[in-house]
Amino acid sequence: MSIALKPLTCRISSVIASSHFRRYSYNRIARFAGCGSGGCGSGGCKSKMSNNLSLVSVEDVQALQINGIDNGGCGNLKGEVKFVDASWHMDKNRSGYKEFLRCRIANAQYFDIDEISDKTTTLPHMLPTEEAFQEAVANLGISSRDHVVIYTVADSFSAARVWWTFRLFGHEKVSILQGGLTNWIDNNAPIESGPTKAVVKGEFRAILNKNMVVTASDVLNIVNSGNSQILDARSTPRFLAQAPEPRPGLPSGHIPGSLNLPFTELVKTGDFSSFKSPAEIRDSIMDAGVILGSNVVLSCGSGVSAAVLAFGMHLIGKDLETFPIYDGSWTEWGSRSDLPKITADDLR
Repeated sequence: MSIALKPLTCRISSVIASSHFRRYSYNRIARFAGCGSGGCGSGGCKSKMSNNLSLVSVEDVQALQINGIDNGGCGNLKGEVKFVDASWHMDKNRSGYKEFLRCRIANAQYFDIDEISDKTTTLPHMLPTEEAFQEAVANLGISSRDHVVIYTVADSFSAARVWWTFRLFGHEKVSILQGGLTNWIDNNAPIESGPTKAVVKGEFRAILNKNMVVTASDVLNIVNSGNSQILDARSTPRFLAQAPEPRPGLPSGHIPGSLNLPFTELVKTGDFSSFKSPAEIRDSIMDAGVILGSNVVLSCGSGVSAAVLAFGMHLIGKDLETFPIYDGSWTEWGSRSDLPKITADDLR
């Protein structure tokens, strides 16, 4: 999937910290950075991220950089803002990593969803183990005390997948940059190109939240019982078996009983890196037939665009555990002969 974009110009620049950022920042950004009323306890410093701060502007990020990451008195070390480029493309003629080397936010690291994944399965970019994710993130120079800001180029929709993965493994101080790299450049914020510099390995701990992800067996139980809704993020033609799947040999169709909400309904036209307002997102979700307050399993082609729906549900205030993602999604379900499907023959 691709969209027309204006060419990115990687102009190297710097940002001057103005007094405006300092005046603007404290009340809003302190809720990012500190422990807040949850404070510190035997479990250590835990920062609860408000859902309306999971999507941040360039100004938000710059204010956060100026104020620093306050760990609420939990130890002497303070965290830092760490940028992660999560750009990924269905079109394998493009390389997110090569584009990252050509132009990126200054000091950003690249998160490769195909590499940081389960290597024991043939399914694409399935979730890694706790240990593998912990090691990969630490190798990016990220520590548990840091605030991670995720971004992509405008025609990549994978930021939400990486955001969701950090949340899945227990890291709450993580945001998506609204408008991604294009917005950052348009605001004359610092960027760079070329090979990345070596980073000091971070101190990161991953703890999997099993309530945020489901398996094919879980989904089959839902199909048979009807005790939850299933929402598919693929395009309507793919959902209705009117268009072929992009992966060769995979049949078209959908999981029985599922609803359809293309992820493109939650982002701005022509820019996958910019999300619509919470009110618009809520309307799209309800128009798709979702009963707000019910449990909803999210699916797509391979677990990436489903995370866009998860992020949208989060932005309207829904608990992440009430809309888990089926990680295998249609790539697994459609390829298995033992699972029921709604195909083109059923829809005629």
